Amino acid sequence: MSSILEALLDENILLDVRNLSKHFPVYGGVIRKVVAKVRAVDDVTFGVRKGETLAVVGESGSGKTTLAKTIIRVYEPTSGSIFFDVPLDIRRRLAEAGGREISEMYDLARFKGRRLKPIRRRMQMVYQDPTSSLNPRMLVKDIIAEPLKIHGLKVDLETHVSNLLSKVGMSDEHMYRYPHELSGGQRQRVAIARALSTNPDFVVLDEPTSAVDVSVRVQILNLLKNLQVQMGLTYLFITHDLNVVDYISDRVMVMYLGRIVELGERSDIFRRPAHPYTEALLSAIPVADPFTARKRIILKGEVPSPTNPPPGCPFSTRCPYARERCFRESPMLEEVRKKQYTACFYHLS
Repeated sequence: MSSILEALLDENILLDVRNLSKHFPVYGGVIRKVVAKVRAVDDVTFGVRKGETLAVVGESGSGKTTLAKTIIRVYEPTSGSIFFDVPLDIRRRLAEAGGREISEMYDLARFKGRRLKPIRRRMQMVYQDPTSSLNPRMLVKDIIAEPLKIHGLKVDLETHVSNLLSKVGMSDEHMYRYPHELSGGQRQRVAIARALSTNPDFVVLDEPTSAVDVSVRVQILNLLKNLQVQMGLTYLFITHDLNVVDYISDRVMVMYLGRIVELGERSDIFRRPAHPYTEALLSAIPVADPFTARKRIILKGEVPSPTNPPPGCPFSTRCPYARERCFRESPMLEEVRKKQYTACFYHLS
């Protein structure tokens, strides 16, 4: 068993993702025949602990949002398994060769129709742009109450909505407004309140601060941290901003071309990255001190097409340390330091 799979056999793991892939077909010709496939997420394995914030970073097109949408079953997985809040003894049986017969009972990747409904109540998502994710024809109170109605939760809707608005720093007067009557920060707070309306355990935050003013970002981040403590939430936080990652995350997962290239504790990743791609990303973080210079690592070339990824390591075409083996073999995600995993044959020492 690989070290990354061994790490999943932890009683604190809430979300256990194994060998997950999501490929999109590319059609061509008069009869619309499948001529290629986009490997948006390719053989990804990781876990998220209860109560933590796992930040997912990488360039645009690296598969971050597709991974999140596949986990919460917006997209149908191509292959792999998703286990959510499965007892440790069951996950141990699933890790063994003889445990496959019970995977049908617990693997979200195999769930269909009604079996997904109770899971959706416990797994919610806050989208990047609240302007497009909120119905412009609905009042705020109806937007937040809609998930409660869908899941048939018997609560006093007006009281529940009022309490949620209070938690996200808004007042009752906002209940009877439409999204276009709110500021960007207020719309994002409404989106957060809607996601929390069913009292979920796991929340995906897809760049929740990118569509708001810089002055509002810290307020949103502090709000999310406070809500996490109050409600015992677990976050999967997708972002491009590494300063935000440093502020809010417990662990960091770096993706490139649909694969995980590095995974570890935030402090370890920022202090001592092991993968060349992570090193390049961290070198781009602005330094507040104008008298402090940081050596910027400029990667040459373009990100390869996910429809035709290079053989071997996906980063080999841009890696300054690539050797012959990198162009032939694909590295596995292995533990190179304590709780720090890297997919690189010649990782940084």
